[in-house]
Amino acid sequence: MKHLVAAAFDRIREHGLRWAAQFYLYRTFRKNEKILLGLFKIGFFKETMQLPQGLQPINIKTYFGITQTVHPSIIKYKENWILALTPYPFSDCYHENPCIYASNNGLDFNPILSAFPIDRRAGAFQNYLSDPNLSISISNELIIRYRETLNSPKSTPNTFIWESRTSDLKNWTPPRQILNDVTASVISPASRRFKGVVWLYFVSLQNDVGAVYRSLGDRLDPQSADSVSILGIPYNCHPWHLDFIEHDGHHLMLLTTAQDGAGSGTRLFLCKQVDFDGLNYSLLDEIYPDLPRRSSPIYIYKAAAISQDTGHIGIYLSLIHPNKKSITYYHSLPFRYNKEES
Repeated sequence: MKHLVAAAFDRIREHGLRWAAQFYLYRTFRKNEKILLGLFKIGFFKETMQLPQGLQPINIKTYFGITQTVHPSIIKYKENWILALTPYPFSDCYHENPCIYASNNGLDFNPILSAFPIDRRAGAFQNYLSDPNLSISISNELIIRYRETLNSPKSTPNTFIWESRTSDLKNWTPPRQILNDVTASVISPASRRFKGVVWLYFVSLQNDVGAVYRSLGDRLDPQSADSVSILGIPYNCHPWHLDFIEHDGHHLMLLTTAQDGAGSGTRLFLCKQVDFDGLNYSLLDEIYPDLPRRSSPIYIYKAAAISQDTGHIGIYLSLIHPNKKSITYYHSLPFRYNKEES
């Protein structure tokens, strides 16, 4: 063990970069969580970062102990704000299993212990669970849907989507598989209701390019799903992650785009529904267009939104910083579009 630590500090002296030691030690000790957590407690990984203007970081406890998270999904349920996230320490999917939190103000969240995490694969380097999405059923149950990805390059890359429900935030139904697909990589399941009809959206990655589809009912079926058109999105901005919000009568999509399936060159857009069947959307605005993208880029991972009584939209946004730290932020965003615009 001593020679590993010594090698890490030799690397620091050679390159003069703090991130090199962070990455080396994290990879070295990832199988021994106690050692890794000890390094965090003594402040070895602490670093000062300049926050994007207007964003407030949310300190979320994860079952792994490190407050680095992505994939936010937010919903109001029985007078509580319910937030789903996945741990993502230094962009490592090994600990990426959905955790659910509750809050009485939308800012201070505590784990729901029955869903901390909601599901988890046993053993190191197993499949990982990501892309959680929260919704409420017609019978007033809280639903979480999430994606399972096979973490093995030697196997066929199946995509599984699972679903679990609760009515009391304590007792959850056993996970039910709603998708098993070997033909494409399906990511970012997102549910919404429109006039009593359940629509399930998802992004399908084909040749590293994402496209949005919509299924009817409570099962995802890529073979019969309808293609969704989004007008006005800039060139080389392909759908990556989705979220939906109904705000003051407006039906909106929060769309994270990327240049490829790995999340390069991400941007965040607010889109409006322009039909009655949820298959056509149009660009309304770009959100946070001034994030650095060239020198020391900050990547938008995924965003979720909730309607607020103030007329604003509460944005929950996960960002990947240049040092690979993933942090979830909150921002109360003014909604400045009239009905003619949206």
